[in-house]
Amino acid sequence: MKHRIQGIVIGFIISGILFGGGALALNGTRNIEVTYKDIKLYVKGALITPKDGNNNAIEPFLYNGTTYLPIRAVGQALGEDVEWVSQTNSVYIGGRTPTASGTPDSYLNDIQYTNFIRGWSTDSIYQIDGTVIDHLNNVYDNGIIVFTSGDGSNNRIAGDCDNANVTLSYPLNSQYWTLKGTVSLPKSIDIAGLSRLTPNNNSTVDVLFYGDGRILHRAMNINSTYSHDFSIDVSNVNTLTIKVIGATTNTSTSRHTALTNLGLYR
Repeated sequence: MKHRIQGIVIGFIISGILFGGGALALNGTRNIEVTYKDIKLYVKGALITPKDGNNNAIEPFLYNGTTYLPIRAVGQALGEDVEWVSQTNSVYIGGRTPTASGTPDSYLNDIQYTNFIRGWSTDSIYQIDGTVIDHLNNVYDNGIIVFTSGDGSNNRIAGDCDNANVTLSYPLNSQYWTLKGTVSLPKSIDIAGLSRLTPNNNSTVDVLFYGDGRILHRAMNINSTYSHDFSIDVSNVNTLTIKVIGATTNTSTSRHTALTNLGLYR
C-alpha cells in the first residue's frame, strides 16, 4: 500500500543513520511517495508498538528502499531519552551532555571574542599556539592565556561588579549546549609571543563564567597546585562572558591564567 506525504516527516529517522549511512543537511518541503508494509519493530527481541508524544501509534514505512522509524519510540525502547531542540533543529538521544571522550563540535578559542575589557593597559590575551604545562605536569596545546598585570585597585575594571581584572565575551548565539575545559596557572609556557616564559603566579585567581549576564560557573581560588576542570551548561546562551579576577594579597602581582581544552558541544 502506498501513500503520498507532503512536507517534512517530523520525529522519524532514516535507518541509514542508525546503521552506518550518511545524511544530507536539507531544508524545505517536497512531495514523496512512501510504502507501508506492516513493518514490525523489534528492539532486543521485543516487539515494539511505535507511538508519538501523544501516545498515538505510528507505523514505520519505506521510502526509496530505506526504512523510516520513529526515533522517539526507538530511543525509549533502548532506554534512552529523546529530545527535539527546535532552536538548532537537533535530535538528542541519551541527553545533550557529551561523554568525557567526546570530540567537541568546536573550540571556544576558534571563535573571535567580541569584547575585551582591560583593567590595566598591559593586560592581554594570547592564543595557545604551542604548549602550556601546569604544575601537575599536564600539557595543553589548545586554548588561551590571559595575562593580568597586577592586583591592586588601579588594575581593576572600573565599576565592574566582580572587581575583575579582565573580561572577554564570545558570541555563542544559542548554538551550543555544553562548554568544557580547564583553568590553571601554568608552570611553563612555550607559545608564540611568550616563548619559554616562566610565569609569575604567586597568588590565586578566580574565573567567572556568565551567560547573557547570568552567572553560570565559578572557578574559585585557582593556585599553582590546583587545576580546575569544568563543564558548563551554555544552552540558549547568546553571549558568554569570562571574567578573570586576581587575589588582592599583593598589589604588584601579575599573572598568567590558562584556559585550556575549551570544547563546545551541540
